[in-house]
Order: sequence, then structure tokens, then C-alpha cells
Amino acid sequence: EGRVQATGPGLAVAGELTYDMAKDAVDFQLPAVSLDLQDWQAFVRRLVVLPGGQWELAGKFAGSAEGRLAGKKLTSRGALHLREGRAAHPQGTVVAEGIEADLEFTDLAEVVTKPGALRIREVRTGQLALRDLEAELALAGTNKIAVSRVSFKALGGVVSVEPFSYFPDRRELEAVVLVDGINVEEVMALTRDLPAKAVGRVDGRFPLRLDDSGVRLGTGWLQLKPGVHAEIQFNATGLLTGGAAPSSPSYAVLKKVESGLLKLKVSELRLDIRPPNAPAGRTARLHLAGAPVDPDVKAPVILDLNVNGPLEKLINLGLDSRLSFGSKP
Repeated sequence: EGRVQATGPGLAVAGELTYDMAKDAVDFQLPAVSLDLQDWQAFVRRLVVLPGGQWELAGKFAGSAEGRLAGKKLTSRGALHLREGRAAHPQGTVVAEGIEADLEFTDLAEVVTKPGALRIREVRTGQLALRDLEAELALAGTNKIAVSRVSFKALGGVVSVEPFSYFPDRRELEAVVLVDGINVEEVMALTRDLPAKAVGRVDGRFPLRLDDSGVRLGTGWLQLKPGVHAEIQFNATGLLTGGAAPSSPSYAVLKKVESGLLKLKVSELRLDIRPPNAPAGRTARLHLAGAPVDPDVKAPVILDLNVNGPLEKLINLGLDSRLSFGSKP
């Protein structure tokens, strides 16, 4: 029988073990292990390769473990808890604050856990902030994380993710994102040079892929939340009158709408992302129907627009020379 206790910079371990010579078996218990991640981040970075380089890591780990080594067979289990966690990308493009985690290991040697909890107070990337993130996940070895639930607050609404698996060695992630009541005004604030302002809330569903090349959206949709109206104010000359004759009865009203003199009250709004059977290069289709907010102006407006070019550039960085808008033929 033996007892062990060790302390060092950011580390404390206490435990005991017994060795049965007749059975050639060692039983061990480590009821109290603590580690300061900031002091040990260089060691952890060698064990876990994160995309983008040498992340800054901090947090307080506490855990316990027990098991038996009989011959060459090791059985072990334990628990791990993280508090006050923080992770920052080397260039500061992603910062996560207030990370907490609770995991119960059924096999420490193979890194297998029961479904456990992950909570993050805030993840910030650029102008986008994700708050109150909650997830349920399980480790299935060193190269698989099975995520059964994710939800967080963002852009004035709630975002959740359908169950998915993440394989760290592949450096990629594919998941289906569900949005509930996100604020159109906050979404548009992430872009630049958009020829419109809008308020309202939308729901949606779309696949998303993350890898070293960036973000890519799959076939999905966003549409106006049922029972909710939106308002849009354009600043895009020719957007509505481009195909209309100046002599038409609605021309003057459409001219005021596209120039921003009249706001639209929108009853229908749907954005189809990478619609099936779309022509090559077309990444989205927008349908909008409404009428001027001014009750004295009777002029229904129906607008169908196509988005051609990399939609992800519009969402992440704003318009560039490779992205264009065109009215539906």
C-alpha cells in the first residue's frame, strides 16, 4: 500500500494505491486532482491540436480517478470539472469566456465519457457574440466528439444545432443550424454596404460547414416569423423600377420606395439559401411582399431577387466585387 501527494506550479495531486503481488494487480485512487490550465497550456497544446495555431488557454480543472491495472489490462474511470475557462485564438479572431464543463469518464485510457455538459458565457468573433451557450456532448476516443445538443443566444434570438459528430483530426465540422426569432436588423449590422435597412424577426434552418477554408452554407432557408411583420427601407435606385415603365400607375410609388422615401411593411419574406436546381453561380433567392407603411399609399410591392456569387462573403464581410444582386427574370 502506498500514498502519494504532489504539488507544483498550478498542480496538486493526492492519491493512494495497493499492489496485490499474488494477482499482479494494482488498484489506484486519485480522489483529488487540480490543475491550472494557464500554467499548463503549453503541455495541453501538445496533446490537443486546435485549428489556427497556439491558442491562449486558461481555467481551473478539478477531477478524480480510480482504476485497476491487472497484467496488461487497465480499467479506469473518473470525473473532470472545468471552471473559469477561457480560450482565445492566436490572432484574437475568436475569444470564448466563462467556459465550464462537467464530464464523467467511463474509460480514461480510451478517453470515453458519458454525455456531459458544456457551458460558455460568451463566444465572440468579430462583431458577432454568442451568449449563454449550453451543450451536451460525449467523448468517444481522442478523435470523436458526439454532440447531442447545442443552443445559444445570438442576434436577438435563439440558435440551436441538430445532433452531430466532430472529428478533431479532420479539422472540419458539419452541422445543421436552426434559428428562432433572430433580429434581421442585427444580422444586417454584420454586413457592410447593404442597400437596405430592416427590422423584424426570422426563423430558419440551414446546414453549415466549417473547415480551414472558412464557412460554407448548404441548402436551407430563412423566413419571416409567423404572425410577425417586418419593415424595410431601401436605398437602391432602380431596384424596383428597373423593369417598370415610367408611365405605369405604380412607378412613382416604387420610385419612392427604392429611394428610401417610403418604408415597406412586409408580410412575406423568405430567403432560400443555395436553392435546388438553381443556375450555376446562384447562391440565394429572396422573396418579399408588402406595402408602404403609409396607409394613404395603396401600392402592393412584390420583389424577387437572386443572389449570385459567394453568399458567405455577404454574411461575413459585406459585399465584394464577386457578389451581385439581380432581379428575377
